[in-house]
Amino acid sequence: MALERHWIVAKLDEGETLMVPADFTQSLWTLCKKAIRRFLSRIR
Repeated sequence: MALERHWIVAKLDEGETLMVPADFTQSLWTLCKKAIRRFLSRIR
């Protein structure tokens, strides 16, 4: 029985698609922070 690695697909506004391993929570959090910063700078 092989263990499958779960992937999280994050879709960005520009149409880019990012596939990141779910166990890489640190990198995922970094991506989230970057996206939030980009979103906030767009609002201003």
